[in-house]
Amino acid sequence: MKENIIKIKSFEFGKRIVRMSIYLERSKKEFVLSKQLKRSGTAPGALVRESEHAESKANFKHKLAIAQKECDETLYWLELLIESEIISNDSLKSMHFEAQELLKLLKSIILTYSFCLFSYPNSFIFELKILFPILDQNISNAVPLVSPKPGNRF
Repeated sequence: MKENIIKIKSFEFGKRIVRMSIYLERSKKEFVLSKQLKRSGTAPGALVRESEHAESKANFKHKLAIAQKECDETLYWLELLIESEIISNDSLKSMHFEAQELLKLLKSIILTYSFCLFSYPNSFIFELKILFPILDQNISNAVPLVSPKPGNRF
């Protein structure tokens, strides 16, 4: 079985966020934005972990939707840190890119899941062990990974 890419990427991103938060607190004496960044930046990883043990299909989708919102909020805090000149753009460029990639990945999972839920309500595609490995590819756009049949709509 392939690795769970979203689980790995969200955990690694969370580690980077924690290190950035520590840097902001110790070196820049920025506590408020650091706390916000740490809270929103570590949430996607925790929510992805929670989604692995979701109580229902709807709960699974809901947890990932919240992770998506938290990831987008993290992008906001990163952009605010850059624009307010608390930290240089060069320092956060790779972290910003990583957050965008994670956001696209979450969007793709949610879109694919929604399509499968609508088109194949009794399918085994909902199993996380089946769904996540098919995402082991480069993320270019947040589009469903399964092509919709003509006439089917989300």
